[in-house]
Amino acid sequence: MKEEDTSCTESLVPPRGSQLWLYVAVFLLVSLTLYLRLFSFEGAPLMGGLDQAGFLHDAQRMADGRILYRDFDQFTFPGMSASYFLLIELLGMRAWIPNLVVLVAACTMVVLGLVIGRELFTGGYGCVPAVLFGLVILPNNLDGTHHLLSAMFSLAAVTVLLKTRDRWHLAASGVLCGFALWFTQSRGSLAILAILVFLYIERMFDREAGRVFLVKVSAFLAAAILTCACLTVPFVIMAGCKTFLKWTIWFPIQYYAGDWRWNSLAASVYWFYGIAGGQVRSIFFLKQALILLLIPWVYVAALAGFARRRWRLTNEVDRRILLITIAGTALFLSVAGSPWPVRMVFDGMFACTVLAWVVLQVGGRNDSARVMLLVCTVAILWSAVHVSHIAAAERKLELPTGQVVVVGAEAGKYWGTLQSLAKPGDYALDAPDYQIYFFLQLKSPSPAPYLSASRFTRPEEVEQTLEQMQRHQVSFVLWSADLDGNGAPDDSLGPLRAYIRKNFAFRGWLLGRELWVPAISR
Repeated sequence: MKEEDTSCTESLVPPRGSQLWLYVAVFLLVSLTLYLRLFSFEGAPLMGGLDQAGFLHDAQRMADGRILYRDFDQFTFPGMSASYFLLIELLGMRAWIPNLVVLVAACTMVVLGLVIGRELFTGGYGCVPAVLFGLVILPNNLDGTHHLLSAMFSLAAVTVLLKTRDRWHLAASGVLCGFALWFTQSRGSLAILAILVFLYIERMFDREAGRVFLVKVSAFLAAAILTCACLTVPFVIMAGCKTFLKWTIWFPIQYYAGDWRWNSLAASVYWFYGIAGGQVRSIFFLKQALILLLIPWVYVAALAGFARRRWRLTNEVDRRILLITIAGTALFLSVAGSPWPVRMVFDGMFACTVLAWVVLQVGGRNDSARVMLLVCTVAILWSAVHVSHIAAAERKLELPTGQVVVVGAEAGKYWGTLQSLAKPGDYALDAPDYQIYFFLQLKSPSPAPYLSASRFTRPEEVEQTLEQMQRHQVSFVLWSADLDGNGAPDDSLGPLRAYIRKNFAFRGWLLGRELWVPAISR
């Protein structure tokens, strides 16, 4: 017989149907706020995001008939590139596609957060995680990238297991983990591992028969592996197994961390202290710092609480919180090597849920409710002020993919200048980034997503880039100072730098980037 404990955590489970109106109101409020961070009042998409442009460029190349991994390089599993390709095939080259993806995924995560909150907390307190995530953690990092979709499916996989963990629910969770794996191999793998660890802990506590445990684990793993395999095999066949494994397994292990600008712990620490960008005193910087402080330390606090109680799982709420904590910790570890807020933020619903639980345990029901009510009120007011600030600084532009909105005069100048230098279908090289290709409908001469003066950019990629630049007329080149090498180890960009300086002329600066045009156009 399992020992039952009627401690305070058990009483957190709400009666069915309680405060439903409040949950609906919170969902509508958060959804509206997110919409206004992604679209103008007239419905034009706000230009934003970071990594999403790289996957849009992949989809653009696929729409031109090129094969992922074989004809151009990508180091994640094909989920994000394939999803954008499908949307482009259905809807056309539309600038609002990434914003729509972000809005749908973010609202889905808010719904899942509200479902989790209702399973864990009484009354309106269950709305706290969704409000914190949707209005504080997420808004400054709205990026339609593989991290977002993988986190969404991971959160859904955990949500399915909150009430019961029979083999059917585990199979459903496995399917969702398979989708998470399809979008990001590291995050999906660790989501699967986290659920397995929790099942083992629960089995040890319940003294569950080994045969029953094996059936559950088999159903979960089979569903996850089969789902990911069915989605991935077509891309493996088209690119070839060796090429697929080279870019999705070998390259991340051997070369991914070589890009010190984005993919290293040192770069994250450098950014955190505000040395780059001078944003120490800005609200934006403080919110990013909050993400780094909240994740993963809230997991450490929760796990310490379980350890202090000697891992007693004497009621269902304890089990649910432990599952969420283990999953959140594992997903943080998937990006711990380069913990940028934009990569950590999408797993923030786990952290916000655990934070609400920790505060409730430490402060008691009444005091915790007051504290969280104050935090949520500030979040709502801040979001309203920030949306108004963005609206006041909007600049509308007509691009080949449709009307977009940028914030600030400098951004307007940047896109206007580049659009005047090249027409859709022309070749251009955005060496340090990939923002321009999809929105301006330009072609890149490089097979790499972007270039780096490190081992991240392979010598064969530089050779192919040079070959394509010599074969096609390149309208302009965007460059940055950190690509100049300066004696960096494993720098392969020397021949490309020499070619650009010989055949292109420096024209000026755009948003901190060097703009080079063909020498005859000077």
